[in-house]
This record gives sequence, C-alpha cells and structure tokens, in this order.
Amino acid sequence: MTDEQEPLQPARPGRPAYLMVALVIAWMLGVGGVMGGCQTLQFYRQTTHPSLDLDNHISQDLRAHVEAQHTARIEALNANQNRMIPLGAANVLLSGLLIVACARALSGRPAAHHLALQAIGANIAYAIVDFVVSAPVRYAVIQAGAQHPPATVPPIPGAQIAALYAWFFRLLLLAQLLLLSLAAFALTRPSVLAWYRSGKPERDG
Repeated sequence: MTDEQEPLQPARPGRPAYLMVALVIAWMLGVGGVMGGCQTLQFYRQTTHPSLDLDNHISQDLRAHVEAQHTARIEALNANQNRMIPLGAANVLLSGLLIVACARALSGRPAAHHLALQAIGANIAYAIVDFVVSAPVRYAVIQAGAQHPPATVPPIPGAQIAALYAWFFRLLLLAQLLLLSLAAFALTRPSVLAWYRSGKPERDG
C-alpha cells in the first residue's frame, strides 16, 4: 500500500515592493493620528497649560508671533471643546484601526486587504471632516499669526501671511489624502490581488 503524496503547491509570488512602501506610509500616518488624537484628549484633561519654552536667542518679534499663535490655539481649543473632543476620540479609533489593518495587510493574510481598504477609506473621510469641523481653531491660529507678523525684509503684509498659513494647512490635508489614496490604489493592483489570493487561509483554533 503506497502513501498518497499531496500535490506540490506552487510557490507564492513575492510581495510587491510598492505595496510594502504604501502600507508602511499608511501605518505611519496611523501612528501620527493616534498621537495627535491622544494629545487633543490630553489637552482637555489638563486644568492648566504650560507656556512655550522658546530659545532665548530668537528675536522678540518672532517670539511674539509664536506665542500669539500658541495662546490663540489654546483659547480656540477651549472655546470649541464640543467639536474637538469627538474629533480627537475618532482620530484615535480610526487611526488605531488603520495601524492594525496595515499590519495585517503587510502579513499577507488572505482578504486582509479588504480591511485595509476600509480603514483607509474611513481615514480619508475623517481627514476631510476634521479639516471642516476644526476650522475655527485653525482660523484663530492663522489670524493670530497675521496680527503679529515676524519682521522680514521686505515686510510681508498680515493678509499675505494669513494666506500662506491657510495654504500650508490645505497642502497638509492634500498630502495626507494623496498618501492614503496611493495606498488604496496599491492595494487594488492586479499583482497585489494575486499575492493575497495565493496566501494560505487562516486556520481556526
């Protein structure tokens, strides 16, 4: 009586390098989101907020510029507590989901990319909502910077400084959306889908 031999399984294709890069970047965005959300929640747990510890060698006008923005941010956060606490909690939860989903997707488990795509989509939606809902805090910081401009040669008008800050925040949002969208795009490529299909299904128990 001869033992039956199981047919040899074809070798699994290698993980696409661009997938690893995309998921690591998305994972890092998740870590940054958790840290940012925790900082927001921690802000509201504190009864007092320390002043900035600035270098003594910076100019007085630059010190006034930074301190004005810091004070405006604290006042705006206190005035918009009902907005910012839910945003901070959502940031922690959704960014945590993104971290877990990217880690599972990197492991190559079958169908792990589905969870990663959902987590990325949720974080894209959150980034847009956060940008809209937290606008009063951002506006307060921008206006404080415009009202206390640092000395430059030639001098920059306050309105132009406000416009520069506004575009800076918009570009940060666009960069985040672009990186998350590229990660989602990588997860839908045929070579990536073939790599996930070739993985062994997880066993129960």
